Amino acid sequence: MALSVYASDTASGLSIGKPESVGMSSERLKRIDPILQHHVDNGDFSGAISLVARHGKIVHFKSFGQRDIEAGEPMEKDTLVRIYSMTKPIVGVALMMLHEEGKFQLNDPVSKYIPEFKNLKVFEDGQEVDPIRPMRIQHLFTHTAGFTYGFFGNSEIDKRYIKAGILRKQSTTKEFIEELAKIPLQSHPGEVYRYSV
Repeated sequence: MALSVYASDTASGLSIGKPESVGMSSERLKRIDPILQHHVDNGDFSGAISLVARHGKIVHFKSFGQRDIEAGEPMEKDTLVRIYSMTKPIVGVALMMLHEEGKFQLNDPVSKYIPEFKNLKVFEDGQEVDPIRPMRIQHLFTHTAGFTYGFFGNSEIDKRYIKAGILRKQSTTKEFIEELAKIPLQSHPGEVYRYSV
């Protein structure tokens, strides 16, 4: 995900401004550049894009390193990049906005919105059993829904995630959900915190 914003860009609703005009310090924002450049130079990542905005004004916007090392292509401000788990806070904010609008309750069963999850089982003591409680929206928010990632451990469910290619094979959200619904949960909803899909 990248944001394409330039001085003449009005479609984004953001404009370019001086840090002091929004109560920020130009000197302190300059500290960002050497830190990101250090990580690029160290090989921690090939490139980065940094954007700081306040009160509708962009006060810092720079790119560092390369988007394609082999081709020698520089990272640009409008380079599209995968943000992986950083989608979680974005989705979390969007969901809480919907919650404030009364579109769902945190105690709603997930199957109300994702019917494929209605008959999920839990892998317990070598067998698949019914969950002791329904998976609720709040369980998804707190990583206590019973899912896993497949590569943090070596449990039977981790192995099934890997075999099913949960994080690689599916090209749509629908396909992802359908494949995930075929695999039992690692634990009963609401019982164990486990960073997960």
